[in-house]
Amino acid sequence: MDGAANVLSSSISNIIAHAPWPWFVEYLWVDLKKESADELLMKIKASIDALQHSVGQKVVNGSISDSCNVTRCLRDKLVEEYVVEFSYGCAAHPINNLVEDLIKVAPFKIFHKQTMFLSKVVKYQGRLSKTFSVICKRSLGVELIVLLLSPSCWRSVNYMFQCLRNVMRPMSEMPLAIRTEKEQLGIDPSFSLPPAFAEIMRDDLFWEGDALSADLLGPLFKCIGVLESYSVTMRTSYTCFFYMLDHLTGVISDYDGQREYAIQSLVYRLKRLYIPFHALTFLCDPFYSEFRLNSTRHHGSLFVKLGMGKLRLQCLTALALMARQHDVLDGAELLVQFFDFCVHQEACSRRTSP
Repeated sequence: MDGAANVLSSSISNIIAHAPWPWFVEYLWVDLKKESADELLMKIKASIDALQHSVGQKVVNGSISDSCNVTRCLRDKLVEEYVVEFSYGCAAHPINNLVEDLIKVAPFKIFHKQTMFLSKVVKYQGRLSKTFSVICKRSLGVELIVLLLSPSCWRSVNYMFQCLRNVMRPMSEMPLAIRTEKEQLGIDPSFSLPPAFAEIMRDDLFWEGDALSADLLGPLFKCIGVLESYSVTMRTSYTCFFYMLDHLTGVISDYDGQREYAIQSLVYRLKRLYIPFHALTFLCDPFYSEFRLNSTRHHGSLFVKLGMGKLRLQCLTALALMARQHDVLDGAELLVQFFDFCVHQEACSRRTSP
């Protein structure tokens, strides 16, 4: 279920089924600010019942949604009422929110503010925007435009940082060109750039910060791209958050609690979508076994837990939920199989480790 607003600015939620390719089921008129989780539960149950009636069998096993407070409560109720076996949050949404959190961290907050200022000065003045394209043509051999941040899609903030880094030379040439070539460029003789524009252009620390900001955000948005694909799995979501944790600890300094703030923000965003099945799929996937074990040796077990508690304890919780949903599954037998798997996995790791 994905919330949206239509052309009339009315709040709706799109119900989309995946098998595995997505296909539209219906849209619901909802207001997440006014309707309770119980009211939404009735609508979702009716939609799922209609879908399964048309197919002739039970086909809906899980659900995924964004992670606002109402839909998080709705997900819990869907599982408690046995409507679905498991329900979790979309992983791409929280990463956008994480980026918004990180932009508030000094010094990235300052670099972001300066980048927005430069981009707006060039973008929002038509004559100046054309002048920028002329200078780009002269300096780089190609006409370019400056990109701005879209508040509804934080991925664009990284494009803005990258764009500015790529046009560093023409941007630096603009103050001199506007002072000495106004007639050739068709600029009003009385026009002058804001003093802060030239000051930022001469500030080496700003250009270093712009590059650092792009390096910080680039891997996060690559994760968003992975998590928005049709083939993404729950174990991929867990791995992406682990990868981002490793990335943030390496890029953000420990000065004034900045690194701790970034880690806490990441864990908070993960908790809004996480269920124990994420840990179970991650632990049991042989593709990630070496990655997990090597990361544990390098960072320690606390790092791999992502603030969710012991990994195997999370797996046991997931197995209990599976047994609860299926009468044919023996909970004790599931535990035996899981422990046998863990023992075999550790034995294989010891044989292959140097």
